[in-house]
Amino acid sequence: MNKNNNISFEFNVGKSGWVWGIVLVLTAVLIVLEGLGMGFSAYGVSLWKVALGVLLLAWLIKELIRLRIAGIFFPAAFIFMLFEKNIASLLGREDPNIISNWYVLLAALLLTVGFGAIFHTGRKEKYDCFSSVNCNKNSFSGNAVTYIDAAELGTTSIENDFGKTTVYIENKEAYLGNGTIRVDNSFGEIELHVPADWYVAADIDSSFGSVFIRQNQNPENPRINIVGDNDFGSIKIVNS
Repeated sequence: MNKNNNISFEFNVGKSGWVWGIVLVLTAVLIVLEGLGMGFSAYGVSLWKVALGVLLLAWLIKELIRLRIAGIFFPAAFIFMLFEKNIASLLGREDPNIISNWYVLLAALLLTVGFGAIFHTGRKEKYDCFSSVNCNKNSFSGNAVTYIDAAELGTTSIENDFGKTTVYIENKEAYLGNGTIRVDNSFGEIELHVPADWYVAADIDSSFGSVFIRQNQNPENPRINIVGDNDFGSIKIVNS
């Protein structure tokens, strides 16, 4: 890495994070009620289970707001597994295990893949991988490596879910300038290796995640725009 470029660190709840704001307020209310003896523990549900359930529900709601139908099944599955005993009790079942967790997770995986294939055109255009010149997707993979030809870097999309994607840019001499890379990262890591002499203009909405962006850049150099979303993961923009 170029010693003249530093790395900055950003952690926030998102520029459009009103959902997370509500979650934090509700969690604070739950903590106070629990301290007063008026919380969910009186009904056999721990505060931490409720707080985790609220976070999962917020994740599900955010996926719906972003029109990502395929993204709702895993948070829904985790919510079911978290409160399975309570659901069984409400249904009057003596056995608290309604269904094996493996069946729940397998169904969530198949529904995610299936609805992802059906409703991919329903996502917001700004982060729509399928509207890009180059589309690179990685889900549930250890480490996927992607090489992008700078000559074709008009609009490129990188989608990463529950895995890691490492991106390298080749043939930088042929770069026409002002290209855009759209990133969409959930519960994983994206590492972008950008030529050290390029100017990075980043606009990444990060919800409960981290974004590393190099600093001390010259805006007169060739510009690359990096925009998108980061949820419960990390995005690193480093020198190649």
